[in-house]
Amino acid sequence: MPGNGDPVYVYLSTFHWHPIVNGASGFEPRWYASLVSASREFPADAALDAFSKLGAKYFVLHEGYYRNSFLRVVADAEAQPRLQFVATSTWEEGECRLYRLVR
Repeated sequence: MPGNGDPVYVYLSTFHWHPIVNGASGFEPRWYASLVSASREFPADAALDAFSKLGAKYFVLHEGYYRNSFLRVVADAEAQPRLQFVATSTWEEGECRLYRLVR
């Protein structure tokens, strides 16, 4: 989430085959624009609520996507009681952190 990285995320999803809320096609559902907007406020409660309504259970934070704000977003995610840290790994563009949404 959001936007221009979607084809990469679709490709990477083939490594785990779990459903993802973003994708790449010629069709964009009506709800997608509001989800993209909500994702900009991640990990605020409103963003988590929007993803939860779609059945999202996990979030991956990619350092390469956040660049200079990655450490701030990680600190915010760590402080968010609705998120539970699961694992970390490295990828081509830096660290990737997996969080589970605690319902």
